[in-house]
Parts: sequence; C-alpha cells; structure tokens
Amino acid sequence: MARKIASRLRITGKLVACGPLHVGGAGGNADVDLALAENGQGKLYVPGTSLAGPLRAWLRQRVGDQEVNKVWGYQEQRPTEREPQGHASFVIVEDGLVKLPAGATVETRDGVGIDRVMGAAAEHVKYNRAVLPSGSEIELEITVELKEKNDAARSHLIAALQALQRGEIRFGAAKTRGLGQVTLKDLSVCEQDLLSFRGMLQTLRNKKDALDLKNLSVQILPGVPTLSIQIDWSPRGPLMVKAERDGVAVDMLPLVSAKGGDLTFVLPGSSIKGALRSQAERIVRTVHRVPAPQVVDSRKAFLKQIEVMEREDKDDEEGDRSLIGALFGAAGKANKKDIKDEGPPLLGLSALTVEDCYAQPRFTPRHWDAIEAAADSDTTQALQLAGLTQMQQAFHVAIDRWTGGAADGFLYTVLEPHGVAWEPMRLTLDLSRLRKDDRPAAVMCLLLTLRDLVNGRIPLGFATNRGMGAIEVAGIEITTVNLEDELSDLNAVKIIDGKLGGWSERLKTSLESEWAKNGGGEAQ
Repeated sequence: MARKIASRLRITGKLVACGPLHVGGAGGNADVDLALAENGQGKLYVPGTSLAGPLRAWLRQRVGDQEVNKVWGYQEQRPTEREPQGHASFVIVEDGLVKLPAGATVETRDGVGIDRVMGAAAEHVKYNRAVLPSGSEIELEITVELKEKNDAARSHLIAALQALQRGEIRFGAAKTRGLGQVTLKDLSVCEQDLLSFRGMLQTLRNKKDALDLKNLSVQILPGVPTLSIQIDWSPRGPLMVKAERDGVAVDMLPLVSAKGGDLTFVLPGSSIKGALRSQAERIVRTVHRVPAPQVVDSRKAFLKQIEVMEREDKDDEEGDRSLIGALFGAAGKANKKDIKDEGPPLLGLSALTVEDCYAQPRFTPRHWDAIEAAADSDTTQALQLAGLTQMQQAFHVAIDRWTGGAADGFLYTVLEPHGVAWEPMRLTLDLSRLRKDDRPAAVMCLLLTLRDLVNGRIPLGFATNRGMGAIEVAGIEITTVNLEDELSDLNAVKIIDGKLGGWSERLKTSLESEWAKNGGGEAQ
C-alpha cells in the first residue's frame, strides 16, 4: 500500500573530517586488523547505515523514541500481536564515497591495552586500525519524505543538519577517543511538492525549490548537559607517541598525522584517555577499597581487570555500579532492575570524550618521508630541511648484567621531540549518559583525576618510566552547557597557585557530600 507523501526533501553536502575517522568494513587487509570499508569497486566509502545511525541517535536524545520512530521507522513485537508492528523509514541516506585530501594517504593507528599490574601491554590486546586522515571528504545525500507540509520532521532534520555544521555529531568507531568528528560543508536543501500539479511537474522534470535555511523557522531542540574542558599545557621534556613504522636510521619515530594539509606530531585521544582512566581507577580502587586487579592472560581477563565495581550488591535495586565504566566506557550490561525515575545507566559508550591533541610545528609529507628514509649521516640534514631542529636522535642501549657492557642486539635509537609546543587538550563530559544521582560523584572523580594531572602525577605518551612524558599544566578552563544546578559553578574552577581552585561553597559542599556518600571521603 502506497504511503501518502506531501513533499520530499533532497539534502546534499559533504562531510569534512576534522580529524581521523574510521568506519570499518568486512573486507580483509593484511596490513591492519581493522580495515576501512570499501565498496564493490574497491573505493573507500561510508555506508548509509553508518551515516543514518548517528543522526537518528542525536535526534533520539533530544526528542525521544516516539518522535524519531515516526520518521526513521521501527519494528517491535508486542505480546498481544502475532505480527511485528512498525513501518519503514521515511529517511533514505545514501552511501557516501570518500575523497582523500590531495597528497594524503590512509593512516594507521595502534591500540593497546595496558595491564594494570605489570604496567606493560596486556596479552592479546594489541591491534591497529586504518583511519581516514583529517580533511577527508564524504559525500552526503539524504532524501526525506514528509507526510505533511508542516511536518515536525522537517524542523528536526534541519536542526540535525545545523548540528552537523557545528561539528556536534560524530561518526564511526572510537568516537570518544579522538576519532569521528566532522563538519558539514556546501549544504543544499531542496523541496519537491507532491500535492500540487505544478509541484508534480517540477518533480518529474527533476527540478527542486531550494530552501533558505537562514530564514527558515526551525524548532529549537533541547540540549544535553555537558562540560567542556580545555587544558593548556606544555611538555617538560621529550614527549611522543611511538609510531608503528620504523625509519631506516632511526628505530623509533614519533606518531604523525595529517592536519590542515600538512603533517604534525599527534597525541591521540586514546592515549590521553587511557592515562586518565588508569589514574581514575587508582583513585576509585583506593577510596572504595576495591581489590587489586589480577594479572591477565587473555582478552576476556583484561576486560574483567579494568571493570572497577564500587558496589556489587545483589539485593540493591540498582545492581552492579561502575563509575569508571560510565565515565570512560564499558561493555554494555542490562540492569538487574529498571529504575523508573532515571532509567538504567547508559553503559557502553563513554560519557567522556577526549580529542586528539596536535603539535604546532607543521611539515610536509615529502619532508617526513625524507626523514624516515634518511641514513645516519643524512638524518640531521633531513630534520633541518623540515624545520624540525628541535628533534634529537637519542641512542639507547641495554646493559648486560654479567659483562657490564652493551647487551648484544639491544642498541636502538629514538627520534625525540624536544621543546615542541602543543595545542590545548580538549575534553567533553556528556552528563546525559550518567544517572542524575551519579553525576556529582562522576564529576568529582574527573576533577580528582585532573588535579593529579595538574600536579604532574600523570605522564603521557611513550617511555613514561624512562624520562619522557612529563607535562606541566598552565591553565584549565571549564565551560558548562545546559546546567542549572550547583554543577554550573564549575565555570569558576581554575588553577590557583598550581592547584585546582575557585570552588563555590555550594559546589564544594555538594561534591564532597556526594563523594562521601559513595565511600570516597573528603577531597584534599
């Protein structure tokens, strides 16, 4: 049976990656564990499902399931019905072909789990993924069928497109670890009228009436409560994340990534987030007297090791509780009992998003290729041509414990960045992913972790136990959005005399009360 359609929206544009982006495919790749999606012609693309899913999820968070299901379709099996109920989506999202920036290539990012006992890479938790570089363009083509001329779906879709223009909707994997941020460019929205004679002729002739989005009345959708944190910092010494590839003369190179058409050093969001998570786990294990983790021998054991439960009470209606899992991400679990007032915790996707952090020096891919391929005598000249005079080729050797001399086969070199200026770290905490009662405790846990970062207790990057990775924090700026309670006072928190300060009395009282209620005691 045909559906009554009043008009049709045709939406086109291009999504430009602000940083790396990964959308995986089923095809294999001998070079990486997690390959990018390719279509039948061998071209890189982003499936329509991977574009539609985040758009639907963004709208669902703001207007609810009922409104979203009307437009995006649904299917459910009711106990009293023999057949599933629902309908197909009124939104059609096409696959988006990918266009790489001129001269850019697909990058490879490493991922590794750190054993909380050994402090080294955990067994069976080492992988790499291919990512689209910053500046990659993805074609966007959406068709929306509207049942009425003044359908609310029109306003909702326009609001989602405006959010895309602001870079608020992320796509692909590892969205909370620096990947997936895009902005919408060259947006065009046209409408075809299907109820009038003129409109039908225009549609048959493939003509459309362009909408002026600036003068279009759009419903303002409710926002979500968030904290945006900017951290101004600088390294005290050499700091880098090791790249997977080695050079000809240099054994260990810093990781680089595309930025603004050139290359630069990068501290991935996954690396920063991993360091923050490890410290947050120490804090929670200490204050809640959670048993120390055990050495792992498998991937499943590693996931169990990082599962920090502050409370595990079978009689508690909230079930198992994981503040770390809610903040930093965890495998999704169903609650033992639903909480009617606040709903179950949204485990799985992390509430905290950490962006990739880039260095300020820029150099061309050609110059970096020359550094990788340089022989011992040519490395210094290649660095000078790239404008990287602050780089130092450091020589390291392991000492034989018996002879006291250099151990055979254990001499290696590292290309260490010294005196490099970095962009600020940027973190975003989405409080809508936390139960309302847990938000003060989660904020307190994050603030205690940032306190340790300010105090120099959290090194970042590679070789942190060998003199690298120490940082100095110059300032922290916290911006609150859609917060009306005492948490809105976080705007005033800053670094005072080298410590986090600026607390209002009501904020301090609330956070300490909630932290103590959950077994944390008073913060120092």
